Amino acid sequence: MRVAFILWGNRVFSPGMRASLDLAAALGALGSKASAVLVQSSEEVAREARRRLGDAEVRSCGDLSEVPEAVRALGPDVVYSKDHVDSLQVLSEIRSENRAKAVTFTSGFYHLEMLQGRSGLSRYLAYPWITRRYQRLLRSMDGVVAISYYCEMLLELLYGIRPLGVVYPSIDSTLYRPPAPPGERSGVLVFVGPEGNRPLSSFLPVLEGLPAAAGPVHLFGDVDATQHLYQRLGKARSRRHVDLTEAELVKLYGRVRATYITSEWEGFGLVGPESLLCGTPVVAEVAQPWMVITGESDAVRIGRSMKELVGFLTGAPRESPSLPLLRQHLSEALSPQVCAVRFERALSML
Repeated sequence: MRVAFILWGNRVFSPGMRASLDLAAALGALGSKASAVLVQSSEEVAREARRRLGDAEVRSCGDLSEVPEAVRALGPDVVYSKDHVDSLQVLSEIRSENRAKAVTFTSGFYHLEMLQGRSGLSRYLAYPWITRRYQRLLRSMDGVVAISYYCEMLLELLYGIRPLGVVYPSIDSTLYRPPAPPGERSGVLVFVGPEGNRPLSSFLPVLEGLPAAAGPVHLFGDVDATQHLYQRLGKARSRRHVDLTEAELVKLYGRVRATYITSEWEGFGLVGPESLLCGTPVVAEVAQPWMVITGESDAVRIGRSMKELVGFLTGAPRESPSLPLLRQHLSEALSPQVCAVRFERALSML
């Protein structure tokens, strides 16, 4: 089977880019022919894609209007891309010309992401129109792949769409692993999503409530949101990390006491599993889709109040008895090879 992945963005090590490239590489190892079409991406992204995909063909496009021609040249059986509206429209165009089957992967939340920046009456009036448009485009696909069982449920409940299957985003556990030798851990790593996901004021009191003895607050995630938090907390209390490479992120996971996930909703969420694979406990305020794999334990805590959250973050165990087993479960469930097998199984339903 020949599969072309449509990817865009200039962040080489963004979770979506990493997971898609690793999936494409694993498909190649299984005997499928994977290729990549990069849209509005830098030469650095193109180099990383070629490095990860080896002999697979990689094409670059200046914008989405060039994608159909690039796909035609590659001649795939399936074109695979995320569920952003612009991408879905291009997939529909490709499908209408019978060049390839169009398949999208979805978190089930893109219609909510489109509402970011709106408020009040504007948000209320826009929601039905955006939801209908998103549903119409999803239904025009040959198939939809959910990235978690939570997303699978949302697709069926919100849109009446039954996905081809569930394929988790993959993580390479040979890279995401505890530091060796283990060093002294200090501070809290805070993952911050876009402010439309959750107002910063709703969890800022938790960060301000951390005692100085807990160490610095390390901020990463959305560029604007982390900048706002950094300005509020000050450089004496916090550190801000932007455009981390995988190696830098792994090192950061391995030096903090705990990772705090502030998002109220995630399609899957890679930060939690990445942190656990690096031997670092995770604290969240709501259950995350990836917790289907891990459940709750001394290393995976859900804090339901500011007091609980501060307590979990400052009292995270230095040596968690459950971490080795959690790491084993995550390594098996999220390995690129296992995800590639699940992906091929989903495509066989077309």
